[in-house]
This record gives sequence, C-alpha cells and structure tokens, in this order.
Amino acid sequence: MKKLFNVALLIGAVSALMCSCEQEPKTDGKAEFASFTITAEANPALELTRDYKAIINNTEGTILVALPEGTDVTALVPTFTLTKDDAASVDGVAVVSGEWTLDLTEAVVAKVEDAMSMVSKEYTITAAYTDGIAELTKVGFYAASNEGKLTTDVEPISIASTMTVAFPGDANQTFVLTVEATMDDVVTVNGVEATLQEPEVAEGEAAPTAFVWTAEADCSFPIDIVVADAKAGVENKYVIKIVKDTYGESWTQMASIAKLPSQDYAFDVDPVTGDLYIAFAEATMKDGETKAVNRITVQKWDGSKFVTVGEPAFSPAKASYFAVAARAGKVYVMYVDGGVSSKQTIQMWNGSTWTMIGAQGEMGKVTGTSRERNFLAIDPISGKLFASCCTSEDYTDYGVNKQCLHLGMWDGSAWIHSGSVSDRSATMLSLRNVVYAASDAVYLLTCNQKPENTNSIYRYSNGAWTTLVAGYKMKPDVTEIGSVAGLMRVNSKGELHSALFEQTSAGWNVQIFKQVGNTLERVYSPIQEGTSAPFGFEFDENDLPILAYKSDKNDHLKLVTIDPETQAWTYPADLGFEPYSSYPVMSRKSSTGDIYVSALKQNVDPDPNDATKTVKTYEVVLYKKVK
Repeated sequence: MKKLFNVALLIGAVSALMCSCEQEPKTDGKAEFASFTITAEANPALELTRDYKAIINNTEGTILVALPEGTDVTALVPTFTLTKDDAASVDGVAVVSGEWTLDLTEAVVAKVEDAMSMVSKEYTITAAYTDGIAELTKVGFYAASNEGKLTTDVEPISIASTMTVAFPGDANQTFVLTVEATMDDVVTVNGVEATLQEPEVAEGEAAPTAFVWTAEADCSFPIDIVVADAKAGVENKYVIKIVKDTYGESWTQMASIAKLPSQDYAFDVDPVTGDLYIAFAEATMKDGETKAVNRITVQKWDGSKFVTVGEPAFSPAKASYFAVAARAGKVYVMYVDGGVSSKQTIQMWNGSTWTMIGAQGEMGKVTGTSRERNFLAIDPISGKLFASCCTSEDYTDYGVNKQCLHLGMWDGSAWIHSGSVSDRSATMLSLRNVVYAASDAVYLLTCNQKPENTNSIYRYSNGAWTTLVAGYKMKPDVTEIGSVAGLMRVNSKGELHSALFEQTSAGWNVQIFKQVGNTLERVYSPIQEGTSAPFGFEFDENDLPILAYKSDKNDHLKLVTIDPETQAWTYPADLGFEPYSSYPVMSRKSSTGDIYVSALKQNVDPDPNDATKTVKTYEVVLYKKVK
C-alpha cells in the first residue's frame, strides 16, 4: 500500500507540474533584432526617397546601416522589431522603435534582453555609405557595341525582373549586352561575371553612382542576370526574353486630316456600330464676318476616307476644347462656345442635321464654365449622356457647390445637375478630369493637388457620388503626378484600371493601377521612357493593355503592349513622327476589337499672304491595329 501511495503522489506531482507549465507564458528563447530600418517617414529631415533596411547578422551580433553618400548619420530614427518578449537598451537606457535617436558617427552597442528566458545579446551598430540596393539602371544591346549586327539600339521598354526585348532581325546569335548597375554591385550574366568598364573620373568630379558592365550573351535563349551588392547584403535577379519585333507591322496609318488652324480635335468609336467619328476645327466666315473663325466640323470614316457629317463648320460661333461621344448611331459633340461667354454647348447628330441639346450654352447653367478640356461619357447600359466640367469660378445656380467638379446629365428632354464631387474644390482636382462610363455608372479619376501626389476615384450611380479610392498616396520617390494626364478603362472582366503619369527623380514614367476595394494596386512595370505629354490607353481584343505615348528617347509616338508570357512591356512600334505635346494621344476600341490611335502633329508652312513668314498648322494622324 505504501508503494502505491508513493506512486500516486509522484503521478500527482508530475501532473501538477505539467499543469503549471502549460499555464506559464511560452517564450521563444531568443533575444534578437528581427528588423532594423531607416524609413523616409520617420526621418523627414534626411529627405530619403525610400526606406533603407539594415543588414542584421545575428551570429556576429552586428547591424550595418547602409545609407546614400553624404547622409547625415548624427540623428537617425530607426524603426525596428524584436523577437518575442524582448526589450532593447543602450547603456542601460531603454530604446523604443520610432522614438530612439541614434548617432552613428561612431559604433553604437545595443543590448536586446528576453527577461522571461533569461537570455540577451549585444549588437554593434555601424553606418556605411552605400546605396543599399542591387539594381540595374540601364539595359540594352547597342549598335556601337554590335557593329555589323545591329543598326539601331535595342532596349526593353522598362526595367523589371522579367523583360522582353524585341530585335528587328535575327536574334539567334551572340550579342554584346551592356548594363548599368548601382554602386558597389557585381553583375553576372548567365553565370559568368561581366566585365566592369572602369569609369573615367576627372579631377574634382564626383564619383559615379552607377557603373557600366558588358558581357557577350547568347540570345538564342533567355538571358539570366544577377546583380549583387555584398556590402548591402542584397541581390536581384533579372531575365531577358528575346523575341523578333513584328508588332510595328501590325499598325497602319489609315488617314490624316491636315492644314487645321488649331489643335482642337477629338474622336470616338461607336462601340455598337463600329463607326469612327472625328471632330476638329475649321477656319470659316459666316453672316458677313470679316475674319475667319474656328468652328467645329465632324467627319466619319466610311472605310476608305473621311466624309463630313452634315454641314461643315456648324457651330454658330468660335468653338474650342472639343469632346465627342458616339453610341448606337447617335453622335454628340461638346465644345466651349465663344458665342456665350465660353459656356459649354452640346449638339447631337439626329441623322439629318446637327441640333443643340438644350439652349446654346445651357451646360454652363448646369456645370459652370471652364476653359479647360472636359469630357462626355455615355452610359453603356442606360444610354444616358453625361458631361463634366471643373470650374474655378463661383457658381450658385441650382444650389450646387462653388469651385468644384460638376456632372450634368441629359434626361432626353433637358439638362439636369447630377451632383458635384463632395468636398473637392477646383484647386484640388486635375485640370483634365477623367470621366468614364461603364456598367451603369460614371467614374471620375482625379489627380489631387491637395493632398499632393495622390489620386482619388469616385463613382456616380443612382443619383449619388461614392468615394472608391480616397487620396491614394504614391510611392516615396514620386515627386509629382500628372495633373493633366490620366485615363480609365475597364477590361472584359469588369476591372477598372487607371493609367497615370508619375514624375520620379529619374524622370517621367507611365504606370497602370487597378482598383482593388478602396485602394489602387500597381499592375505591370512602369514605362520608363515616357514624357509628360498626354497619352492613350486601351485594352486590346486579348485583354492586354496598349499604351501610346511620346518617347523621351527620340520624341516619337510609340505603341507598346504586354508580352502575355512574361507580362512585361514589349513590342515597341515607332510610328515615326513627333506628336504635339500639348494635346493628347487618343485610343479607342470598337465592338469588333479594332484598336484606333490618333495623335496631333504641328507643321510649319509658308504663310500664303507673306512669303517671308510662316504659319503653324495642325494635322490629325490616325492609326489602326491590323489583326
């Protein structure tokens, strides 16, 4: 019995011990820094363009903070995390993430302790000047390095982890690849270290921040590139896919309309009938006038040429800032009417003549006045016509808000005020607000000046505005967003996409965003050879985006799309002329999947009245993608 009693006591003690252990808090048995970052947000005085992650070596107990050359390291504010149940201190004084001010002119020793597991570790924190990144800043096969093989330079549209390069001829041979990498990087191409081209730095000049590497690459297969920065402890991998460039052969110039007196033009494709309409200005005189006035004319493409729809130059007075919309055989044009104090007038083609919708300038009562380009949008479900206007003038008719964007709707017999974007003054909106109709709703994209460098998307449906995306903040290196350039399109899945210009320290680029819930998600890599000129954006018959833009490489109009395999921008089609920067490139798609792109050229012609002078005229050039 005594033995049984002792066994029972032992079992009870073990059980009690097990219960006690289960009730005690668990610990990881570590005392370590899990992350350590110098963020742009926590260090505004440093004016960093991005966040810099430190290199943590838990075995050696070191943290290397790598920052750009010249960065002041006397008052750094690190953002850090620790392993579970830990606390950090310096010289016995506790330090807190986002509050600790760190002077790294000399090494600093920090201690991490886990009181629960009775362990601790000391870290020596030092600073080093490096860019902290391992990236390519330039990639290309250049004619100068490939004499006899290439007559033009071949570069990807943008630098991304996967790139597609389109060669004009035979790509199944070896070419010299030239890349530019960031500071302290080592580049390998297909497993072999590339050759560093030693930079020539004159006395007194600053040391370069990027270095050129070259390597011979067999382009019969995809090219693997690794860029490693040992000091920063990071590396990036890139893949270049080589294809034959045939995309340019898919585009043909349909026609052009030349000798126009002004840059005012607009075009649209009827998504139901497939008919293409273009509106432009013509200088004419009427009713005893002694001076030619720019009036609006609309023409339709009949399959081989443009023919005038109704009477040419039909606006009663000067017309400017055009918009045109067509659906199911109905064609609408809106313009700023010089005959009624620059208010908007809208006319409709009824099959036999142009007639005003409402009175001349009546849109001014509904939306206010504007001397900027505005938009027409036709709801594809209800067929209702919407017109937008962002006015900077005080406006009180109909009780609408002053100085903001207004939306007018044609109900079939009269214009009605459909609402104003709540709390959005004209100074907070893009000069060229993008209004787009899809799925029984109207969408508005704004490039906000306040708060700066943000974007918002609004949806108008059932008589009310809804905020879908409010003040989306761009990346830290974005210094400006294009306030007059932005487009929205919906793909076949009903997903709303926005194309926007961003200006970074490296220049302008075009970026596409997809609306996901109440935020914007970046899709595809940015196009890094764009300029600030307005551009065109459309989805093709395969749901792949097409962008038409002015390239800063040669100022030519280019068309690019996405390689479906790599999801990288590729197949540049150079249309061979310089578009007029102050007016947008336009893209439209028909119901049959045909893609049309138009752009404006500025020509300098002899003055017919004075041989010693010249006059500027404008030409609308129209291209079509041949399937």
